[in-house]
Amino acid sequence: MVEKKIPGIGRKKDDFSLFYTKYNNVKTADVALDLKDPIEEHHKQMLDCNLCFEDSHKKCFGSGNTNPLFMFIGDEPSEYDVQSKIFSDKVGQKIEGLIKYLSKEVNLYNNVYITNLVLCNNGNTIKCKKRLEREIGIINPKNIILLGSDVCITMMGKELQKLRLDSSLLMINKFYKTFVTYSLKELFYHNGEVKYEVKKDLDFILKNYEKSS
Repeated sequence: MVEKKIPGIGRKKDDFSLFYTKYNNVKTADVALDLKDPIEEHHKQMLDCNLCFEDSHKKCFGSGNTNPLFMFIGDEPSEYDVQSKIFSDKVGQKIEGLIKYLSKEVNLYNNVYITNLVLCNNGNTIKCKKRLEREIGIINPKNIILLGSDVCITMMGKELQKLRLDSSLLMINKFYKTFVTYSLKELFYHNGEVKYEVKKDLDFILKNYEKSS
């Protein structure tokens, strides 16, 4: 099979360092810890969380604009992520391609928030769901993009492929317009067919996302 080359999916060698410079240059990135900031307070409370493990594992918190147009939710941080920052390993860097593709219509580099279903590598999805729901409520995004079947099952109760076949628009808590596509792992490890399907999902998002008021 000849791999289809999709604009914006994938990256040049030095794209990601530039992306992170832009992406993290938002109000939550370079400010001192302010306990009056709800998301910073939420992160602080989660530092000592041990619901999944007897000891407190290293956490990888969400990052980005705290009043975003799009909120991306991945499955779990990699071992590298918990040592550094969210979506910073080679798999996680695929998020840049998704944002770049969506930016055909709107500049998202300073208008997204990225997080994971669980805070720890190999964390418990059920126990961490309430934490994520609280994070969504604090961030209050216009649109949510769920990355992969694990996230879809936990948040929507259905597998990714079943949700992709549903032509109706999805909502979380009857309030947040929600879209689904493949996980970053699938995008990284699989062939051009997955990339082609991701492109279709992104095109659907561009036609249906909730615009800024």
